[in-house]
Amino acid sequence: MYNHVILGGTFDHIHRGHEALLRKAFVIGKKVTIGLTSDVYVRNSKISNSNVYEVRNKQLEMWLKKQGFLPRSSIVPIDDAYGPSTTDNTYDAIVVSEETEKVAKEINLLRIKRGISLLAIIVVSMVPAYDEKRISSTRIRNGEIDHDGRLILPKTLRSTLTKPIGTIIPDKKPISVPESSTTIISVGDTTTETLLSQGIIPALAIIDFQARRERFDWKKDRWEMLTKNREIAYFESGPGFIQKKVMKTIKRWSDDLNSSLYIIDGEEDLLVLPAILYAPIDSLVFYGQPEQGIIEVVVTKEKKQLVQKLLSQFTCF
Repeated sequence: MYNHVILGGTFDHIHRGHEALLRKAFVIGKKVTIGLTSDVYVRNSKISNSNVYEVRNKQLEMWLKKQGFLPRSSIVPIDDAYGPSTTDNTYDAIVVSEETEKVAKEINLLRIKRGISLLAIIVVSMVPAYDEKRISSTRIRNGEIDHDGRLILPKTLRSTLTKPIGTIIPDKKPISVPESSTTIISVGDTTTETLLSQGIIPALAIIDFQARRERFDWKKDRWEMLTKNREIAYFESGPGFIQKKVMKTIKRWSDDLNSSLYIIDGEEDLLVLPAILYAPIDSLVFYGQPEQGIIEVVVTKEKKQLVQKLLSQFTCF
């Protein structure tokens, strides 16, 4: 364990990436000094829309207090990337991200020139968002992701996604499934129940026990029909975001197409997109559209390309 660890950053909108750095510092250090970029530094670095120093300092103090780290910490303002780390001989380690490891090496070069002992450089791996890209305060400010790194539905896409991707089947009209369609996916409780009532058994059903934002109560016989001989998994996703874990699971499911039920804590609406993206060509994906009926999507290369384009607008998917 090190006696005195230093790290630095802007720490605006404290997210999982920040937390990883901070936690590492307190795990390895008896005392931790946090260099918090000053307003001058922020302006010179052109970090737009960042909170002022006093706000960031208060947010950081609150986080440290909540974690029980405050008594072992000190926060100092820094006007450049180095702060006091090039002149203070009490530090014996520095915690950095993969992106700022270069800065730590520059600091050690300056310490050598000044006859100060080198810092141990502790590199913390990047914490990815749900699209596997880096979590950053900039992405949070831009509304691409939230503080946990989840993919957020942009406002510009909301009206687009209200338009049916496939063919509308009006309410109460029978659903016919072509014999060539070997794989059927249903998204939504009402949609899934409607398919089952007509003897159509989806290979993958995604539900959230809600219909039009109200609780959906399954009838016993339909529920038994849905869950019989089926793998059941539970995920968090939505509203307004797609969770990485469920996307990866849908992708893996497409490799073996085993009979599965995914129960979502949140909202399942947006999972229509990865369902279409990963389903085999010629599969049928059914989902509900309020006031219109059930939408039937025949999965084609063109539909996959459309969905890929839509998903790319959440972030660079």
